[in-house]
Amino acid sequence: MTEGEFHYFHSFIADAMNGVFDLERDTLKVMLTNTKPSPLDRYREDIEEIEPGNGYRRGGEKLHILYSSQEGGIYSLIPREDVVFTPKSRKFIGPFRYVVLYDDTAHRNNLIGWWEYGFSVQINLGTGPFRLDLDNETPLIQASFE
Repeated sequence: MTEGEFHYFHSFIADAMNGVFDLERDTLKVMLTNTKPSPLDRYREDIEEIEPGNGYRRGGEKLHILYSSQEGGIYSLIPREDVVFTPKSRKFIGPFRYVVLYDDTAHRNNLIGWWEYGFSVQINLGTGPFRLDLDNETPLIQASFE
C-alpha cells in the first residue's frame, strides 16, 4: 500500500534545532493509530495507539535509516527499507488510519510526523501485510536551511 500524505508535528523543527534528535543514529519507530493526531501533539504518550497483539507490538516497528546528508543547505534523511506490519494469527491488526513516526531514543519519545490515509485499514492473513512504502532514494525527511 502506498503511504498517505505526510504531516509534520509542529514541535518537530524546534526539537530538531534544540538537539533532541540524532535522526541518523537514534531509533526511529512507526506506530499505528485510528485516532487523528493533532499537529500540536509532541510526545508518543499523546497518541492513542492501537491495541498490541496479533503481530503488532506496542510502540510499533523500527524504521531503518540508510543515511542522512546535508548538501547545499538541504538536509535529507533516507530510509533503508519499507516498514511492514504482518498479522501473526487468524485475527487482524487494526483498524488504523494514521501511521506515526517518532524518535524512540529521545527522552520523551518525541514525535516527528504522521501519514494520513483516507480510510481505516485493517490487515489480516487474507489481505496480507501492510507495507509503509518507502524507497531508499526518496528522502523521508527533507528540510532546507537556506
